Amino acid sequence: MTHFGSRIEYNVSPEISEIISAIFTELDVQTYKTKNINPSQEEEPKMTESLSSKAQRIYKARRKTDEIANLRDFSASPAFDCLLDLYVNAAAGRRVSVTSASIGAACALTTALRWIRHLEEQQLIERSADPHDQRRAYIALTEKGTALIEEALAFY
Repeated sequence: MTHFGSRIEYNVSPEISEIISAIFTELDVQTYKTKNINPSQEEEPKMTESLSSKAQRIYKARRKTDEIANLRDFSASPAFDCLLDLYVNAAAGRRVSVTSASIGAACALTTALRWIRHLEEQQLIERSADPHDQRRAYIALTEKGTALIEEALAFY
């Protein structure tokens, strides 16, 4: 994905990558419109939200997400990325292995595994064995985890 002429690579699921790409594209468009408004134009481009307003809204949404999760910095953590990835995959009807969820958390494997264990302890996700391969385990959102992510998404 390209942003302002530089290459940024994310190690997340394709769905999360598309969301990130859409956000950067929207930011690029809004920045371009803000810098290139010509006062002599008859019709000014309509900006539904300034970048600073959007940034403020996202910041407030993240703090609200931290509040409902009862965990400081949760919304900026690999845990939140992992839950988002699990939510997107569940909506698409896909099972997610622990390894895939670790990739979706976009952090070091050991960090992701620590967060996954914490999410299990909080009963936000549950683990199940792969009946065909005992080396693999799947994780999925619990009802509590789904409710938390849906409540958090309402703030964005």
